Amino acid sequence: MVFFRVTKNINIKATDGTLVKYLKLKKPSELLSDQIYVTTYNDINSIKKIFKRIGAEYKLRVIDEKKITSKNEFPKELGISNKNEFNIRKKHEYEIDKNPSYIVHKKDKTIHDITLDENPSLLYKQLSTSKKDAKVAIIGGIGKNIGEIVNALSAVRILHDSLLKKFKSIEIDMYLISSDNTFYSRDKDIMKNEYYINEVYPLSLSVKKMCEYDFYIDNSSVRNSSYYSHMPFVDAYLHKFGMDYKKIPNIQKHNHLDISSHSPKQELVDKLNDLKIKGELLLYHPYSTDSKRSIPEDISIKFLKKLIKKSKHTTVISTLELKKFKSEGYVNLTSYCKTYYDFAYIISRMDKIISVDTATYHISDAFFIPTVVLFTSVKPKNRIKHYSMTKSIEVIDKTQSFSRFVFDNEALSLYKFDGWENIKVSKVIKLLETIG
Repeated sequence: MVFFRVTKNINIKATDGTLVKYLKLKKPSELLSDQIYVTTYNDINSIKKIFKRIGAEYKLRVIDEKKITSKNEFPKELGISNKNEFNIRKKHEYEIDKNPSYIVHKKDKTIHDITLDENPSLLYKQLSTSKKDAKVAIIGGIGKNIGEIVNALSAVRILHDSLLKKFKSIEIDMYLISSDNTFYSRDKDIMKNEYYINEVYPLSLSVKKMCEYDFYIDNSSVRNSSYYSHMPFVDAYLHKFGMDYKKIPNIQKHNHLDISSHSPKQELVDKLNDLKIKGELLLYHPYSTDSKRSIPEDISIKFLKKLIKKSKHTTVISTLELKKFKSEGYVNLTSYCKTYYDFAYIISRMDKIISVDTATYHISDAFFIPTVVLFTSVKPKNRIKHYSMTKSIEVIDKTQSFSRFVFDNEALSLYKFDGWENIKVSKVIKLLETIG
């Protein structure tokens, strides 16, 4: 979490049209001001870039957080502390620029370049207040992509329900990065209808507004933590929130999504109802935004043809353009799938799902739909550990490089798609039949 002021008044528009206003500080001595702002480390770097594009006279000045957080009026932090983040991350960036060997290379070849305070904390010891009603601000949102957000929301729901044992009422407001964030509107849509979230706002917020809360949770650097990469998302966030995830029953960790306010096109509703009369609906989702997690295009079509042939009394559904593929027993709903809620609604109407490692199976868990996921780049253990209606198949990467040089060149890679070719449709169908 970072505190700052601006040198000139400016408005920045979030992707949903919301204006985030930054006003020049009029009284420098007034620290609990509505002209001093709170945001995350990543967001402040985005704001700097925006200011630079607009003009040299637009600058921001970081303020020592201790001067503000030490005030009695400032809310108490819950969970694992993220204090002094700005100085810690600046120090690491300096060390990395100065000496590249400073970067820690982990066994899985990823880079972990930040060491923040990760000492476990106990939430119930941090709730020292006589108030009957409490307000909590979560700074920085939860997760980066749809799958992470849906899964991490389960942790927020558990947090909310746990706090209700201490307080008569609890309000949790979510503050999302909005500066230069093309996914702000999408992320807001995912969160705004859940009963345990009061409101979703764009960052930054003023210190004066921050002081209206009793507690805050700073998620600014949680994705850089060591535990985040080797735990299920829901457990990682419960740990961050100061809760003992091992003592929480797995049944409570299932995903929950409220799509009741969504009004799908009547044409889509009628189409799905008609298809349901004919038999089961099976969603086939072979592509991810990450090519390494996607079934290669030609192989995905071969798989689809075999899937249709072997799936009796079943209509195979897709929300993706699959080479304009047409076949009896196959229906493409791409034209109806324009938003996150369209996609979630379609998933909720399915009887079974086959998907690669993408958001699909995180959403299907919320509706208890039998799902088989084909994993490539990550181990399924930490992705589906708490999913009772989901099973996995690992696709073994058989790529061998023809080059002796230390660089990637797909033209010099052999057997790249053999792992996908070895996935048997009959095996996937049989696995699906064992779920439930």
